[in-house]
Amino acid sequence: MLYPTGLLLVLITLAFAENNVLFRRSTFEENVHETENIAMISCLHNCKFEFSFNDSVTVPSSCRSYLRSTKCTMILEMDYMENSGSVTFDLDDTTDIDFNSSIAVNAKFSFEPTITRKSVWSYECATGNECNAKYFKKYISHYMNLTKELETLQFHLSDVLYANNKSKTVEQCFNKQTTLESCNDGTCMLSWNDSQNSTTTYTCQSTKNPVHINYQVVKTDPIITAPSVSNSIQYVCNIDKCNSYEGSLAVRLAVAVHWGGVLDTNSASIRLFNVSLLLLTLIKFFI
Repeated sequence: MLYPTGLLLVLITLAFAENNVLFRRSTFEENVHETENIAMISCLHNCKFEFSFNDSVTVPSSCRSYLRSTKCTMILEMDYMENSGSVTFDLDDTTDIDFNSSIAVNAKFSFEPTITRKSVWSYECATGNECNAKYFKKYISHYMNLTKELETLQFHLSDVLYANNKSKTVEQCFNKQTTLESCNDGTCMLSWNDSQNSTTTYTCQSTKNPVHINYQVVKTDPIITAPSVSNSIQYVCNIDKCNSYEGSLAVRLAVAVHWGGVLDTNSASIRLFNVSLLLLTLIKFFI
């Protein structure tokens, strides 16, 4: 088990009370408007290259193309099993959401037939010239060193989602928060999204689909509310009743603590760190 149910509910309550920084938007006023008056900055763009985690990674000399835009972008695709990645630098002058910077991750962990651990990190900034390249230079070592952290996350998630013993099969899955249905020899699925009105879908899949989890985490500075800025989790699991509401809370808590993104601000990233530290301290105290 990840965490005892009673403790888990206490932890989730504490996390949500701390200005809702774990997967919930704050009640700050929505800050969305047209970008026509936003200052233009210089962005590294039209640059993409691959690298190994074993290398000393630097932006190659061939990447010297710059254009002015309202925001710069960086997309970092990382394979934490193969220890390899790629990065793409570009710009974005289409968004109408006003923020200084944002970091998002779309991750997929598979438990069968082989273990996979992949993350796509998307950084967007309007903090100054070449902010996408500067962020990469500052934090690429951090993202390459997340291998152990994400391995720990997948290990925790396996307690809730994955039974390696093929003799154990699913008999029931939830189809609502408190309602079970028969799902003999199938797999359970849960989908959660926190965009404005939080929604959770519970499903039985009649076939044995591979166990996996996809999650998206988005953090912005300042914290904003917008339909396009949302967190989500979808997973398929092969343990009886594994798509329970309590199980989904355990999954969300594990992702919130171990996801690993850095927003590079003094507001949101430090607040997230403080709450995570509190949760980890409580977990160690009660277990």
